[in-house]
Amino acid sequence: VRQWLEQVNDTLFAVRYSPAANFQSQIHETLGDIMTFGNGPFLVDDIVGIGIRYRSLPLAYTFGMENAAGLIDCIHREWSMTPFAVMDAMRKGIIDTCPDQIADEYAQKQNSEKTWDFIHAICPNDYDEDDGGSKKPISSVIVCKQTQTTCKRSGYYTQPIFIPRYRVNSRETYGRGPGVDVLPTILQL
Repeated sequence: VRQWLEQVNDTLFAVRYSPAANFQSQIHETLGDIMTFGNGPFLVDDIVGIGIRYRSLPLAYTFGMENAAGLIDCIHREWSMTPFAVMDAMRKGIIDTCPDQIADEYAQKQNSEKTWDFIHAICPNDYDEDDGGSKKPISSVIVCKQTQTTCKRSGYYTQPIFIPRYRVNSRETYGRGPGVDVLPTILQL
């Protein structure tokens, strides 16, 4: 049993610290956000054919909602992609469908620097709506904001985004970090 546990431990560390996972640089960014702002949204995603991918998410574009127990279990995040990045995301299975306007821009190589906004909603599955047939405990929907097109509907077994909070007072959703505590002093300088 001990030998098997050692082997599993080695495998987990190999996955986490592989260059493709990008854990080292992303955890540094997240810890910096936690110490500065008190919150550090962090994505742990499993991309089929590639493996585990870690990504620090910008706090300004990540929104969490608490459940009755005070845990953040519903998360919405927003991000932008160029037409090339959208097609790359489709090839990698991050999204399933591409809005026609984006596909046309990509095909004509027009507005290659124009960005399209996407919203990713990840919440506990109430099983009332179809989540792509997965019936997993966490539902996931990715929508293109400009075209209001659903680009992917799927699910997860566990919440892929978590928002660690440094210190939370009662009746607050977002935490506070040491950087927020000293902000009045900084503004007086």
